[in-house]
Amino acid sequence: MIKGLSKNSKRIRLLIKTGILLALMFIIPGCSSSPAGALFPIVSEGRWGFMDAQGKMIIKPQFIQVGSFHEGKAAVFKDGKWGFIDESGKMVIAPQFDNSKAPYFSEGLAAVRSGDSFGFINQEGQFVIEPQFQKADSFSEGLAEAQADESMGFINTAGEYVIQPQFLRADRFSDGRAVVSVKQSEGFPKKGYINKQGDLVVAPQYDEAMFFAEGLAVVGMRGDKWKKSLGYIDPTGKMAIPMQYQEANWFSEGLAAVGVGADDTKTGYINQAGQMVIEAKYDWGDSFSEGLAAVTIGDKKGFIDKNGNMVIPLRFERAKNFKNSLAKVYENGKWAYINPSGEVIKYFEW
Repeated sequence: MIKGLSKNSKRIRLLIKTGILLALMFIIPGCSSSPAGALFPIVSEGRWGFMDAQGKMIIKPQFIQVGSFHEGKAAVFKDGKWGFIDESGKMVIAPQFDNSKAPYFSEGLAAVRSGDSFGFINQEGQFVIEPQFQKADSFSEGLAEAQADESMGFINTAGEYVIQPQFLRADRFSDGRAVVSVKQSEGFPKKGYINKQGDLVVAPQYDEAMFFAEGLAVVGMRGDKWKKSLGYIDPTGKMAIPMQYQEANWFSEGLAAVGVGADDTKTGYINQAGQMVIEAKYDWGDSFSEGLAAVTIGDKKGFIDKNGNMVIPLRFERAKNFKNSLAKVYENGKWAYINPSGEVIKYFEW
């Protein structure tokens, strides 16, 4: 046991342990770079750097923790603070931020924490919205969630509240709608949807609600023993696919993973008409990305195509979906990046 560690040293040790999984899993839909110039986080001897799609090391491992590249910059953790590098590895915004996880740029701005307050910086690292919020998330469709006095609202890029703080929770805008959680006179809060004017276009009535994707959103209720009944609504709130699933994921590339069977739930894939087009026979299934989806049978994972064909056999203990033509997998005690043919591009371990 090491004695006399400072709070900052303890934090660094924790980030070394947890940073691996965070960097591997941290993907924000719609924010990836083009495959030609994509860079991928990779770890060596407990330090993170970036490789290209061929497995060549581009930015040598030197950071305790990193985020993914968004809008040409990636957050890196150094000397107990977050800063940003460009795609050459140059530190373009000095480490100075106190976020608990990697910040990232979206629509030209990044939500960063200074001390106990959140504000927003531009690509030059200048505060364009001064730190003043208890919580804040990145901009989406011109608005960002920001918390003041325990309530969530939405600000514009000038830092002005255009939807006043009034919600227990709020998620990012997608397809012109945002999920909000509203306190009820009795019982648990309920979730509904607002538009960009702040109007409740779908009344708070659901226990479960996800963002809109490809024109539909998952909603549902919890029953006895917290069992779920999930379906899909359109942007007007009309039930497009009835609540009948035990599990449901957002639509991606025209398909959505859903779980059927109350006692022994199996995952299959439906189209936007609610038709099961890939048989529900998997123990788990991820969303489609770049034409493939990670699925599980027993304790192994593989990848299927949109016809349900197993194109990469069940051989992995863990698997993330493809982004920029590579997927992260865990096989035989090692993490690796594979290509769509299932060939290993690069192993890495720690």
